[in-house]
Amino acid sequence: MPPLQHPDAGLLRVMQRREGLRTVAILEDGSECIFLNMHYGYDIGENVALVTTNDNLALDQLETEYFSTDQVVALVDEETRQPLFSFPIEF
Repeated sequence: MPPLQHPDAGLLRVMQRREGLRTVAILEDGSECIFLNMHYGYDIGENVALVTTNDNLALDQLETEYFSTDQVVALVDEETRQPLFSFPIEF
């Protein structure tokens, strides 16, 4: 059976490819999460991934943060502020 395609799969692929590069997830409440690495998972039956960022304390002293992909409204390079993904995602 082929793997289930989640609506946020493209966003998660971009986030994973940015490993080691300072990336900013801008959340719907206006907060910004700067991260160098991330992993994610899904609750059973959900289309929205739960993301954990900066899980290694040696990573440039960035805080570990948690959010779901439906909270992300923009993903940008920290230095250039260049958009890295097209929004919105239809969940």
